[in-house]
Amino acid sequence: MKQTPLVTQEWIPVAVPGTAMLDMDTMLSCSLIAWLLARFQTLKKQEEL
Repeated sequence: MKQTPLVTQEWIPVAVPGTAMLDMDTMLSCSLIAWLLARFQTLKKQEEL
């Protein structure tokens, strides 16, 4: 029973960057989404101030 969480914890960090590095389109879209989220958060902070 104790082995199953260890396996999932090891596989998740390996699988996610692996697929992103293989697929440039997903990497670009992920960075674009992250950039848009960061801009949205900064705009919301400016409105609050």
